[in-house]
Amino acid sequence: MGKIIHIVLWKLKPCATDAEAEAAKESIKQLLKVPGPISMHIGPPEIDARTQGWNWGLYSIFENRAELDKYAVSDAHMDCVRDHVRPHMAEVMAYDWEISDETGY
Repeated sequence: MGKIIHIVLWKLKPCATDAEAEAAKESIKQLLKVPGPISMHIGPPEIDARTQGWNWGLYSIFENRAELDKYAVSDAHMDCVRDHVRPHMAEVMAYDWEISDETGY
C-alpha cells in the first residue's frame, strides 16, 4: 500500500474578505499538527490564467488511506472545515490518489 496524495481546491465566495481567507488558511495550516498528514502545503495559484476560478489549493501527503480516513473525521479537521473554511467557500473539490513509490507512479 502506498502513500496517498490529497488535493483540495477552493473557490471563495465573492463576499469573502482577504482577512477571512487568510484566517481560513491559518486554521488549515494548524492541521499539520493533527496526526495523519506527513506534509501539507496551501496557497493561492501561481498562474491565475489556468485556475478556472479556483482561489486556493491544498496539497498534502498521508502515509496510507487509513491515515487519511482517520484525519478526515478528526475533531480538529471537522472543526476547521465547519468554522473556518466552509463559511467562506463557494465550492470545494477534493481529489485523492495512491502513489506506490517516491517517483509518484
